[in-house]
Amino acid sequence: MAHSTKNARLPRSNSSASAAQMPDEYPNQAYLLYPWIVTTTTIKVPLSLRDRIASNARADKVTIAAFLTRLMDDEARRRRLAEVGAAMRDNPPGEDYWAEFAQFDAIGGGVDGH
Repeated sequence: MAHSTKNARLPRSNSSASAAQMPDEYPNQAYLLYPWIVTTTTIKVPLSLRDRIASNARADKVTIAAFLTRLMDDEARRRRLAEVGAAMRDNPPGEDYWAEFAQFDAIGGGVDGH
């Protein structure tokens, strides 16, 4: 069922509701369930990039918004992991860590479980 945005209104907030009950933002894909509450914008990109984005979204059977959301989530994850990697390089584990690791590995707690 399609919703018209022409006369759509956001629900009024309940003045007795606490701030903790009101979400700060809608979940990543709220626009799929509530398209009338999502604002949109236009971004200027070269046509070739626009076509690549649309082609990839179509191949994944998702909207362009869902595709871009996933790209941004993946990029945020990549950055977090890069920060963890940098922190580990800057503060490598000491001998006590490697000794405990060897003990754990010896009792069958290795990565492959054997």
